[in-house]
Amino acid sequence: MAHQEEGHEYRTLTFDSLTQEFVSEVEMTGLSYEMNLGPASIGESSGTVTLPAMSDPALDYQVLHFAAEDGSPIYVMENGAPVGDPTVAEARRSAAQELIDAVRPVRRQLVVERDGVPLSANLIWAAPGVDQLAVKASDTWSYWMHRVNHAHFSFNNVDTFHVVRTLLAAAAAVPQGNIGLIVPTNNLGTLVSRDYEPWEDVRYGKAIEDLAAADDGFEFYVSPSYDSSGRLVKTLRMARTIGRPYTSTGIVFEVGQNVSVDGFNWPNDWTTVASRLFASGAGSGASTLTATVQESVAGQPVLDDTFALKDETNFTRLVARSQRQLSIVKQAPTLPSLTIDAETDPVLGSYGRGDGCLVRVPPDLVPALPYGIEFATRISGIKVDVADNGTETVTLTFGFPHKRDLDDIVVDLIRRTRILEHQ
Repeated sequence: MAHQEEGHEYRTLTFDSLTQEFVSEVEMTGLSYEMNLGPASIGESSGTVTLPAMSDPALDYQVLHFAAEDGSPIYVMENGAPVGDPTVAEARRSAAQELIDAVRPVRRQLVVERDGVPLSANLIWAAPGVDQLAVKASDTWSYWMHRVNHAHFSFNNVDTFHVVRTLLAAAAAVPQGNIGLIVPTNNLGTLVSRDYEPWEDVRYGKAIEDLAAADDGFEFYVSPSYDSSGRLVKTLRMARTIGRPYTSTGIVFEVGQNVSVDGFNWPNDWTTVASRLFASGAGSGASTLTATVQESVAGQPVLDDTFALKDETNFTRLVARSQRQLSIVKQAPTLPSLTIDAETDPVLGSYGRGDGCLVRVPPDLVPALPYGIEFATRISGIKVDVADNGTETVTLTFGFPHKRDLDDIVVDLIRRTRILEHQ
């Protein structure tokens, strides 16, 4: 059964992971789904499937009825089903088994459809429960995080997207390793040199995310659609920068206007921050290639972390790649998130992953930002929670095409809001 509110209809469908064939439409409560922009994050979806009861409810003898069958009186319930009818029990068992099979982890993909348009196609990884199955699925991309390369690849000054295509083709060539991803033939325009060895146990997804996260990297997501026969089609979208600039969208999110004060969140979590990295490259034991990079911050204790690049055999490149990683982890993620109503302008569907927007907080409205703030950013993630009556609540997260842009904006935010007076 579909959720519907103000003309928006949701359906949750499952498809076979290997054949892409339609399996079933399943009714879900507590539906939630995400549309994120890689490599920063991959989307997830979840919902609850209720299985049919395996036994009749407690009998109310006041509403129990008699019925005649072959001249003999029998007891029936209000719905006319005979008490203890074995065919009813078998029908329940069959219905339960169909639902269990429809959301079977790894073998099934969960597609969330809004107004007939598939928005996410996620691989189901878990469906625990007894009478209710708590289905959890992750973006198609999560599959390649569970696939390990055991072949030798050597790339010398080739386009980054050629490396991506080669790795994904190798993963799909393994028996039952093809889950139907269509990879585009476009090029990025950036040349890379990289070796992958079988003993490194590099996961295909991690290798590609590392390429995307580089300073000269790219953004990506998996776009779902249907072919003429109703089979699921998943296409990898890759580009230097995905989405429309703010000059084209004109989208403004303003606290106190289309964003409530309660819907504005400013995280401040330093658990992932590091100011010194111990990097390891190719080799094992005492022969492992190692490097240490550090960027001290005045008045702040040193924070250590490790960084493994088992494919790197060159010390200079190991240092350079470690310094890029340090530029990412040296700052806490301080960009805000916004929770808004889907029907508030701008409405859900008028913006997408990568779209530019302006975030504005007027002075004296949010205690953590007493002077207010205004800055341009990009939407990196869209999370939608669908209530059982169909009402949609949207949570937006923000990011930038490259981490160097994030560093610049963080410095500007600190300066303009006077959050840190001694830097």
